[in-house]
Amino acid sequence: MTLLQIGKLVFVIVEAFECVVGIVGLRRWKQLTPPLRLFEVFIWFSLVVVIIESIMANFNIRNLWMQHWYSLFELLAYSILYYLWRPDKRFGLLLWMSFALYLAVWIIGKFSFEPFYYMDVYSGSVSQVIQMGFGGWLLYAASQEKMFDWKKDPRFLVVTGIAVYAASTFLLFTMFNVMLTLPRQTMRLIYLSNSVFIILQYSIFLWAFLCQPKSVAVTLHD
Repeated sequence: MTLLQIGKLVFVIVEAFECVVGIVGLRRWKQLTPPLRLFEVFIWFSLVVVIIESIMANFNIRNLWMQHWYSLFELLAYSILYYLWRPDKRFGLLLWMSFALYLAVWIIGKFSFEPFYYMDVYSGSVSQVIQMGFGGWLLYAASQEKMFDWKKDPRFLVVTGIAVYAASTFLLFTMFNVMLTLPRQTMRLIYLSNSVFIILQYSIFLWAFLCQPKSVAVTLHD
């Protein structure tokens, strides 16, 4: 079996696992808090995007532009999610200012250094930094609560899952120019190894849906 065939098999396994996580979320819909319901909707949105991208790739239709739009909606969804879990004025102000900065970079990039037919390396890196930075801030605030239990707290689990994949993607983006000099087989192997982080991410998401959801919202103010 060639590396390309292995990659296709791993892709199917990963997407099937993501679908299982989405189905679990649907089955527990009534037990989910509003933030988790938003997150469940985003999971299915992600799956639909991946399916459309795969179909377009099979017909040799350019689909890179979809990743640009996906990154924009991803950060928007995560920003809303974070704010629902931490409705603090200072947190919200800095969060939405950061999103506005990302949006400015995103728009400028489409007309200059990062058009739709290139990978969104720069704006994507900004997005990953925002996700990890504000996710860490949210978790720090949550950890100050007396009743905080990271094993059953959906905030901790979801944000940790987001951070796992954001960190791996950020690393790929920062190494992108170096990777362009590598043999194609090596590049495929690197991207294939990234599937491990996706599986880890969705395993954490699965636990977030399976553990007893709690109606939590950080009210701690700095």
